[in-house]
Amino acid sequence: MKEWDDPKLFIQSGSHVVIHSEDVDEVKQSFYQKDLKKSLVLVEKSTPDYLPVYRDSQENNYQLYEKVFFNQKNKFSKTVKNHQLVVEWQGKENEEVIVPVVKYARTTIIYNNQKLEKPKLTVLGSPIVKSRKGANELILYGDY
Repeated sequence: MKEWDDPKLFIQSGSHVVIHSEDVDEVKQSFYQKDLKKSLVLVEKSTPDYLPVYRDSQENNYQLYEKVFFNQKNKFSKTVKNHQLVVEWQGKENEEVIVPVVKYARTTIIYNNQKLEKPKLTVLGSPIVKSRKGANELILYGDY
């Protein structure tokens, strides 16, 4: 508990831990709230437990994960409906977008009401889709 009381050591941080608040008390209090979502938003790690690797890459997988999942997460809204992950965003123009989710072997992807049979994926399995101007929706569910 000694480290918990120290404003610099209260979380085992390193190059792969991102703390999204300068307020140490806010971060600590988030771990004692009934809804722990805030603590998961305030403290993130870029070392996921498991990610598929679809092909070899010269890039560091943790840096790729940070680029896709941390740097653009505010552009996307994620909800769960009927046991399916629903990702929504507003497209500004027709452009390729990397959606910050991961497709596993038995994951089905529906993009703007069309099933993607052979989706284009990043090295880590994030779908790359052609975004349309306005509302876009990507749905994932697994056959597990």
